Amino acid sequence: MAADKNYEYGVPVRFVKRRNQKHIRIRVKDGEIIVSAPYGTPEHLMRTYCRENKAWITASLRKIEKRSNDVRAQNRFSENFLLYEGNWVPFRIKTQRPMYGDMDFDGHEIVFTIPESITFTAEIAAKLYRNWAAPRLQFRFLEKTVPLPFNPGRITVRSQKTKWGSCSSKGNINLNWRLIQCPTWIQDYIFIHELCHLKHLNHSPAFWELVDFYFPRRKEAEKWLNKNGSVVFENP
Repeated sequence: MAADKNYEYGVPVRFVKRRNQKHIRIRVKDGEIIVSAPYGTPEHLMRTYCRENKAWITASLRKIEKRSNDVRAQNRFSENFLLYEGNWVPFRIKTQRPMYGDMDFDGHEIVFTIPESITFTAEIAAKLYRNWAAPRLQFRFLEKTVPLPFNPGRITVRSQKTKWGSCSSKGNINLNWRLIQCPTWIQDYIFIHELCHLKHLNHSPAFWELVDFYFPRRKEAEKWLNKNGSVVFENP
């Protein structure tokens, strides 16, 4: 595995060799290009393949940059607004002398209370929001799912970078704290999605059939997530 940080595309290019791969492939991600090839492929061939596909790579990078700019443009954190259950809610900052920061929400406005010695940042807002959201998501999950014929194990709220939730082979369910920023019906979809993994730990037709049985609006929810998910993960 090698990385070329001074390549001609303006982002790092990573060269990866895999034993089970049959052809050279290129993946363009936000801030990185990954060129993978069968184990034993000379690196100069991988670089040649990269150059031959320069036009496609450049177009893909531009598309990613545009999408990122569009997402950032929708983020209203700099205007003192945060997403809560699909709506932009105003927030304000209150400083005093507590040892730890806190967050409160009265249904109309979010209030962050932080020590006078701390500078308020998006990272602090995310941490306080997560601490506030975790017990509420756990309560809502149980409230919505206890009547259903599922028996999940431990329910944990985490801060996954890309996943909305996950279900382990032991029946433990993880939920992303950012679900609190999604409409409640989207939360319900993720709850059902993960619960159905207790019966089918895969995405087989049987799994989707079970999801559709308990949540008929599944395709509508997936459409919402595809359209708005990036904004949720960007904010705050």
